[in-house]
Amino acid sequence: MKNKTLCDVVEAGPEQLVIKLARSDKPVVVPGSVLEAQLELQNGWVLILTTENSPYDEALHLTLLDKNFDVLDQVELSEDMTPGIVKDIKIMDGEHLQFMFNRAEPYVLGVDVKGFLLPKGSGCLKRDFAKKFGKKYLYIE
Repeated sequence: MKNKTLCDVVEAGPEQLVIKLARSDKPVVVPGSVLEAQLELQNGWVLILTTENSPYDEALHLTLLDKNFDVLDQVELSEDMTPGIVKDIKIMDGEHLQFMFNRAEPYVLGVDVKGFLLPKGSGCLKRDFAKKFGKKYLYIE
């Protein structure tokens, strides 16, 4: 993974951002209202981290895009009535990212480039109902 500027915010709303990646004219809609980080994986996929800018009930959204900038996986990390600030983002290797958010110990996000169907990791990530049964790529160790 590499931390680099890959996209610009075209439009920011209270619940979603429209971003445009430098390598494409295609706009991509992601949940959240603040772009926190953008990373490129070794295979050309892009990982976008966004938050909702809510001081008392914060949510971190993680969106994984493929080389064509289509959404491969999208998850939320949040707890009701729990504040959170994304900080100390550290790239561990090509498929793992460590960061602080809403607890004392850091999270480790993994990207399984092969994908998986059965639940993997700690289970603290929230997904849309339809995505729970499809191929997934993001997990928290």
